[in-house]
Amino acid sequence: MKRPPGLAMPTDIESEVLRWLSWRSLTTHEVRQRLLRRGTPLEEIEALISHFVASGYLDDRQVAEATVADALRRLKGPRYIWARLMQRGIPPAFIEEIMADLERQVDWLAIAERLRPRYDRSNVLDPTRWLRHLAREGFPTAVIRHEAEVGQRSDGNGVEDC
Repeated sequence: MKRPPGLAMPTDIESEVLRWLSWRSLTTHEVRQRLLRRGTPLEEIEALISHFVASGYLDDRQVAEATVADALRRLKGPRYIWARLMQRGIPPAFIEEIMADLERQVDWLAIAERLRPRYDRSNVLDPTRWLRHLAREGFPTAVIRHEAEVGQRSDGNGVEDC
């Protein structure tokens, strides 16, 4: 197959980045870090990132939205989502905007309630296991407190007493 005239062959580094992006979506931060570990000069990295952003191959906002959607699908809390976005190198301005939208749109208590059946809260050896799980998954303190109160009112099998 012949290349169209005027279309330059990709460099080895461009080919490598394209290969990474064929596996999974990456943020500009993740691409920058990978290239720095390879010893690529910073000027070349920035030019390459600018090229891929302009071409639409790198889009931090799209990666952030996909990361949030995945976390919500897996029933994670807001602190987990915030930490995951920070870990992926999403710019703080995007994170603040996304978290503000989530705060308005997501009922964290409803998500915690969907997780509840996974845990046997009648386990007398470890009745706080459920609450520790919520804390580990990044749920707000108010949700954890509510679940603790529900656990105290329940008969041990997750069904509240009337």
